[in-house]
Amino acid sequence: MRLYTENPGMVIEAAIMRMKDMGVRPVSVNTLGPSLEEVFIRLTGLERDADGERV
Repeated sequence: MRLYTENPGMVIEAAIMRMKDMGVRPVSVNTLGPSLEEVFIRLTGLERDADGERV
C-alpha cells in the first residue's frame, strides 16, 4: 500500500490502528520525502511525458 500525505505521523498511526482492528500485523512501514522531480513539478507546475514533451 502506498499513501501520500502531508501528515505522515497521523496517517501511519491511523493505518496501524485500522490494521490491528482487522487482525492484520504490519511487517514494515517506511516514509519517503518527495523526489527532486516531484518538488520541481509542484513548484513549477510543469510536467513532462515519457518522450520529454511538456504535458
